[in-house]
Amino acid sequence: APSADEPAPSPPVAAPASAAGSDDEDDDEVARRKRRRERFAKELADKEPLPAAPSDKEKEPPAKRTRPAADADRPPPPELADSELVAEGARPGEQVRRCLRCPKVFAARDIASFKNHKCVARDSSAAAGDAAAAAANGGGGNGHGAAAGGSRLTQYVVADLAEIGLPLPAEALLLPLSEARDALLGVFEAVRTTLFASSRRPDAAFGAAMEAARLLLAPTGGRVLVFSHTLPSVGPLKLVHRDDVRTYGTEKEQALLQPADSGWTALAAALAAVHASVSTFHFTTSNFVDMSSTAPLSRLTGGQLYHYANAAPESRDVWGPKLQAEIWRCLTRPFGYEGVMRVRTSRGLRVDHYLWGSSLPGDRDVDVPGIDADGAIGVTFLHDDKIIDGSNPCVQCALLYTTAFGERRIRVLTSALIATSSMPSLYRHADLDALLNIMMRQAALATSRSTMQKLREAAVARCVTILANYRKTCAASTSAGQLILPEALKLLPLYALSLTKVGLLRAGTDVRADERAAHLAAACRMGCTSSGGFIYPRLYSLRSISEAGAAAAAAAATA
Repeated sequence: APSADEPAPSPPVAAPASAAGSDDEDDDEVARRKRRRERFAKELADKEPLPAAPSDKEKEPPAKRTRPAADADRPPPPELADSELVAEGARPGEQVRRCLRCPKVFAARDIASFKNHKCVARDSSAAAGDAAAAAANGGGGNGHGAAAGGSRLTQYVVADLAEIGLPLPAEALLLPLSEARDALLGVFEAVRTTLFASSRRPDAAFGAAMEAARLLLAPTGGRVLVFSHTLPSVGPLKLVHRDDVRTYGTEKEQALLQPADSGWTALAAALAAVHASVSTFHFTTSNFVDMSSTAPLSRLTGGQLYHYANAAPESRDVWGPKLQAEIWRCLTRPFGYEGVMRVRTSRGLRVDHYLWGSSLPGDRDVDVPGIDADGAIGVTFLHDDKIIDGSNPCVQCALLYTTAFGERRIRVLTSALIATSSMPSLYRHADLDALLNIMMRQAALATSRSTMQKLREAAVARCVTILANYRKTCAASTSAGQLILPEALKLLPLYALSLTKVGLLRAGTDVRADERAAHLAAACRMGCTSSGGFIYPRLYSLRSISEAGAAAAAAAATA
């Protein structure tokens, strides 16, 4: 309390109502973000290893540098002696934003014009049933079916598509797969044979089904598997046919590769807010299903988009095994729910962008509704301060997530780099796969701002700039007509040219809009080990395959 001889504090000056309201909202937002950063930093501090004690022979550490204002409240990462460290551990339940529960799996199938797609229902039902049974036995997830109690499933019909609601609470509609497995397999068999067999209307209420899935998974989060083969034409977020080959290669193609209705992006954000990850399976023959509009559901929620072109009954032997294998992998691979990711760096480096389903600024945490063992997130860095030559700047990635069994875990990956001012050393240790992966992601995420022609030219220009800089700084004494390539990047021209010819960026009308949208979604989650084969397909010798087959046949005959 102030003393008697001190002047009394002056009353605060009242601000205008509109300005005060805006300032209060900004202050609340800043405070919320600060509390979130402090909570997450505390969780990381509990799991981070202690730095190695310096020896007497080591030099004094460099003077402490002033951190940028955006990172002032973030503790610097430890300077680790190890080149790479991975740590993972469980977190106590009180640090979770809501009660820990096993995430649910929800499946939605388009049954419009069912008679023409019986083979789709047959293969997807069989694969989903087998994979769900494996997941229930500990294969990596918990499957659930809509049930009304007992061992028999009940069908509920919600006729109002404008305002979707659940007929019962979510807890009453979801049961463990172990209790309803036989009834669920019976529903799969009915869908394959008799259920909706008389349907003739080619209408699908895709948006209404996704809103119902959001309401159903809101209490616990989970995963949504969607099987679709027609254009959503009724209910909320209905779409119309807009594919026109005359727009290919023009500026109008940019709009064709973006959602026709911004409501699809808003729906994806709403699903991500309740930690629901969506994976979509699209089946096409010559029809247009507008995957550019529905792609945000998987790209922004950590799911995966699957496309099966020429999914006609007569070619079932081609795409049927692929569908079964991919459903099995989708349901049984390791999966993380309700994740929050942060990447931190030592002084001199800072995160520029996160390249995932969309390009996110590097000064924020990344909410990851779902992440699987096959997905990857690209991160770009900026060199914004002096780094001592020969030092070891560190990069640390921390992911807080929930397992399929409801356990809250944190996974930390710390990598120590080597700083050098030698350009030959930089080119000698360049990672071609990582460079190509980032180039591919940046091109895929730039389709909303540039035409395909400009993106192809940008990929070639980047390759030319990298090699020209190598010639200027590392091989200036060679003759002008001699081709000089760094050993680590000698295949960069081949891969850069191939990147302009794959379905992601290829010119012409042979790559339809749906196929390109599927390539864009795949490029945004592809890892370095897969992007090389995607950009430049692998070649196999038919001679060696035939010889191996003949040898195996001869061995079987003699046995």
